[in-house]
Amino acid sequence: LQWYFSFHFFRGGFFQLFVKGYESAQTVFSRWDYDKSLLSETEEERFKYLFQKMIVLDYIIRNTDRHMDNLLIRHVPGKVIELAAIDNGLAFPVKHPECVSRFRTFPFRWTEYRWAQQ
Repeated sequence: LQWYFSFHFFRGGFFQLFVKGYESAQTVFSRWDYDKSLLSETEEERFKYLFQKMIVLDYIIRNTDRHMDNLLIRHVPGKVIELAAIDNGLAFPVKHPECVSRFRTFPFRWTEYRWAQQ
């Protein structure tokens, strides 16, 4: 019985990597909304590709906690745009999140962002 509980209920450890030069999505999105010239068409296509790749992965691993506070963006206009998805603690739940609660009928918050709808 001890083996059963330790094997089936253990969700041990985590791994963290500090990323430099990244800001919260809220900060970056606000900046992009304020000054549309900061994000070129090529950069927006790159961001859309990275964002959609991230939400596909989130859906597959059933991570229901992706919002602007746990998505980091590194954007240097004209040079680089990268994403860092942090806080994946709700990934791989025992039950699928779409079936768990009648109060949270569709838990994926990233659906409200325009890049998810394109």
